Amino acid sequence: MSDEDRNGTEPKPLGLLRKIGKRLTAIPEFDQVLQVTVKEATILAQAEIGVLFLLDRRKDELYLGWQQGLLDSELPSALAIDDYFAGKVVKTGQPQGFPPGDRPLKLWTKKLVSSALYLPMKLRGEVIGVLLVANPSGGRSFSETDERNLLDLTDYAAIAIQNTRMTQVLLEVSNLIGSTSDLKEITDRIFDELGKIVGYRKGSLQIIPGENLKRKLIACYGYDETKL
Repeated sequence: MSDEDRNGTEPKPLGLLRKIGKRLTAIPEFDQVLQVTVKEATILAQAEIGVLFLLDRRKDELYLGWQQGLLDSELPSALAIDDYFAGKVVKTGQPQGFPPGDRPLKLWTKKLVSSALYLPMKLRGEVIGVLLVANPSGGRSFSETDERNLLDLTDYAAIAIQNTRMTQVLLEVSNLIGSTSDLKEITDRIFDELGKIVGYRKGSLQIIPGENLKRKLIACYGYDETKL
């Protein structure tokens, strides 16, 4: 008997997943994309708990994007990628599943679950986040079909997240520029927000004033400023 037969889960029609994907990519708001992604993941996998972490490569951490089924007190605001199961998914780029066993599985808090499935969210082959679905004691386990369906979902979600996040970053930086003249505050925010969109270790912000094409350093991150 297959996992699908045991769990009563049928493969989702490709048309349904495409419909979900089309809905996701049409959403203009970043937070709403995160919310819908988690909601659809819990529906597809028949899971009581859904959590989406997004990766900030500059800080080497996963920060909480959206969750369903847990109390805020049961969640960390961020996870170091060297820690926990989610970090392993970031490093390997592969799903990590934990079927029901003799002992409950403990998440990053005291919350105990009987089964969990961690999945990488990738964009152009690079991990940008981790999706978790889980069930408490007595809940159903997750099958290979669940894994395939959710990986398809994360492909659509990754595109929608990247598009709306870029728009959000541009809007937030524009609002900040309009509300403060503190150049360091502005450049620090630019570097922080860019770290949520693209993975980087070093960066610099330079302008070319006038017509002499000589660059002027405004700010940098990860560099020795005296050597630029």
